[in-house]
Amino acid sequence: MSDQSKIDQTISAGPPRASLDETDHMPVIPYRVVFAGLPFYSDPECKETVGEATIAILEALEPDGLYPELDVVPTRNNYEPGQIVTWMLNNKKMWEKSWYRNPESGQIESAWTLHVEFVGQLISARVLAENQKNLEDIKAQRGTKEDTKQPNRIN
Repeated sequence: MSDQSKIDQTISAGPPRASLDETDHMPVIPYRVVFAGLPFYSDPECKETVGEATIAILEALEPDGLYPELDVVPTRNNYEPGQIVTWMLNNKKMWEKSWYRNPESGQIESAWTLHVEFVGQLISARVLAENQKNLEDIKAQRGTKEDTKQPNRIN
């Protein structure tokens, strides 16, 4: 039995969630879902799919960041690109060494060595509306920085 199988058997974490939790709190650093629902694999050839979860790729919306920071995270939640979420982790569910195909390049890349489950909450429509100007300012600052950014690497 592989180490991953042992972890999966010893950690009871329940089935995938159909609906996402929502919050009325705007975090200091919100995250935008860039990609969601990407499969990940337990082998470097990307032949053995990990079926119980998918990858979400998140961008930290931090205006002071020099370059856009992207995080590749495992999740059992059903996120959609463009959603704004909080950063929350479930340390009762984890995955060991995994790989994925970078959706921009098509290349196989290491996803992580060990990662706990991402369970970020959706930021409510009301809170997004209240913070629209701030989010637009972050986007505008990112736009000027993206002109000088280094080649994008997702992990």
